Amino acid sequence: MISNYQNFNINNKDVKIREISFYEFKNLCKKLYASDAKNYGEIFAELFNETIKGDSLNYIEKFYALLLLRNFIHGTNFSFTLNGIQTNLNMNTILEKINFDNKNVLVKVNEYTLVFGIPNNLVYNSIDTLIVDSLLKVVLKDKEIYCNNFSFEERKKIIDESSIPIFETYKNILANLEDLKINIFKNLDIQLTDGTLIDFLKSIFLEDIQVLYKFEFFCIRSLHLNASDFEKYTYPELKIFLRHLSDEAKKNTQQVE
Repeated sequence: MISNYQNFNINNKDVKIREISFYEFKNLCKKLYASDAKNYGEIFAELFNETIKGDSLNYIEKFYALLLLRNFIHGTNFSFTLNGIQTNLNMNTILEKINFDNKNVLVKVNEYTLVFGIPNNLVYNSIDTLIVDSLLKVVLKDKEIYCNNFSFEERKKIIDESSIPIFETYKNILANLEDLKINIFKNLDIQLTDGTLIDFLKSIFLEDIQVLYKFEFFCIRSLHLNASDFEKYTYPELKIFLRHLSDEAKKNTQQVE
């Protein structure tokens, strides 16, 4: 059976992204509507884990992958209101502006150096977890030990035993992330450190839940679908079916006239 994953290369890393069904998309929107803002990050982390696989991605690369997934659902165009003015943009212009280059934070500890980069996860509950997740490698005199495949507990043990200045390290990591801000439009930026990245994801994925309910009802009535069908078809596919149905109805009307 041919899978519904599509291949992408993100910052020289190979990933596969799965198209989500209308049923999954509706549930995503319901979660975003019903949840507090503090839970949005966890919702998008779940979405990432359920739809994207391949090489390990950091925070920014995951954001890039989620934008690609969003394009499957809504296409590349999106609109937003800025200072009361409706503005239309192409998502590809945002993708082109994402900068993957990052200055590492080096912390000297006795006979070795800890190297910190971009953290991996979309959500952090504490300073300590962000620092642990940002650990890239340990540099010794004669070798470098990369931590890509280390568990969170293994990385935490390294940091706990190093007695590094936690708050200073945290501030340096944040400063580097702030340099990677993404300009969307004029003076409108996505910051990686103040929650605007997650808010932006919400704004470009979310669709009015009442609109989705009406769309689902119309599909049931017009296309004679049942509940399980919405787990098979994607939102764009259903729109295509309805468009063909509408075109067919118009053609039949013209023939009668």
